[in-house]
Amino acid sequence: MIAGQDTHLQPKILFLQFFLGVVFAVLAARLFYLQVMQGEYYRTLSENNYTRNIVLRSPRGMLLDRKGEVLCRNRVSFSLIMDTARGGSIDDTLSAMRRVLGLDMTREELNAALARSPVRSLAVIARDVPTSWLQKVESHQEQLKMLRIEMEMRREYPRGPVASHALGYVGLMPKEEFKSRPESERDPFIEVGKAGVEKSANVLLMGRNGLKKAQVNNLGREVE
Repeated sequence: MIAGQDTHLQPKILFLQFFLGVVFAVLAARLFYLQVMQGEYYRTLSENNYTRNIVLRSPRGMLLDRKGEVLCRNRVSFSLIMDTARGGSIDDTLSAMRRVLGLDMTREELNAALARSPVRSLAVIARDVPTSWLQKVESHQEQLKMLRIEMEMRREYPRGPVASHALGYVGLMPKEEFKSRPESERDPFIEVGKAGVEKSANVLLMGRNGLKKAQVNNLGREVE
């Protein structure tokens, strides 16, 4: 009787062994495909998720008169930046921004700011913001993870409107010029000369930016 039972079970055992063999073969083939055939692709994708290229801005050159008197110089300024690529709800961010920072901005105004930026996901929300906003943005990252404060060097004209027509002014780099520049010079918030000496001597005044790679966490903060 026992021998008969073994004979009856043997086909089922062979089928189970065959089935498990097929499953393991499929898993092995899939593993080979992911690790060997597509390994380079997923390795690059993984690195891009935690590394970021950071532009080291070159300070814009000063303008002096023939006596060495300063006509135009740089000053430290803090700007509020929105990065929609960080994920989350834009409407919730605008609401939290209104509640935490007291800054009221409509969705239409944000869309206009994004349209002006060379990078579609980045926008300058406000410039010359108070330093107290630094702590507020950092301490409310759960609600404001799309926002960050960046230090900028902005132009300052000590003599006010004197010779302003000759000195000119600066503004954000146009999208076409931004796309044509090498990676080390792709700073979406850098300003270029738009008129006067600022424009005619723009290449000389801008200098050359540097570039570094940094590891960042899931909030975009530099960790190494």
